[in-house]
Amino acid sequence: MHNELVVAPISSYSSRSNDAFISSKFKTRLIESNQLSANHIKPVSENGTLFLLGIVNERESKVAVAIARTTDGVRKVVNLLEVIPEADTRRLDNAVLGANRPPPNQPAAVEMR
Repeated sequence: MHNELVVAPISSYSSRSNDAFISSKFKTRLIESNQLSANHIKPVSENGTLFLLGIVNERESKVAVAIARTTDGVRKVVNLLEVIPEADTRRLDNAVLGANRPPPNQPAAVEMR
């Protein structure tokens, strides 16, 4: 276990804006890489440190860390990704996407106002 907690004064608006921009740049690069679902990873930036959170397989973890390390503005990457077997990531994706659910028998009702 690693403690990355930092006690510091309130960050400035420009610092928070830069952190949001860093997270957005990472997420964009992740999507553009077309190597994994961007929904598997939640980036959080604080003062140039990019924290990676999510549930991924080993390959996805390596791809995400490589992209994070080469994203402009990132000074440090903290990998908090939970790595599980690829079969489990596929099972989770299918459960979330509803691949195992049968189609509904009747379409949903529409309320007119």
